[in-house]
Amino acid sequence: MKKNLIEYVYTATNRIFIFLKDGNQEKLIKTLTELENYVRAYNSIPDAKLSFKFGEDDTLITTINDINTDLSLPKKSKNREFLIERFELICKDINPKNEIKVFYN
Repeated sequence: MKKNLIEYVYTATNRIFIFLKDGNQEKLIKTLTELENYVRAYNSIPDAKLSFKFGEDDTLITTINDINTDLSLPKKSKNREFLIERFELICKDINPKNEIKVFYN
């Protein structure tokens, strides 16, 4: 079951914003994983996985592993560039249509 976790939107957005400033992929993945572990413990669902949608028009469900994989690609990779563009959009635009959505399943 997927549940929209609106209470974690700010935390996820903030961590992505910090990544855009410092470029530290390891720190981003670590902090998103910590958030995932918190959600697991808080909801008593030990195998829950966080997933993200970057705006209303995002048709993908992106996991932490997907983020790590795409960010590990060469800088000119289309998948990496697309993810960075989505990160920038959710961090720089105050339009609610571009807000990140956080789920667990």
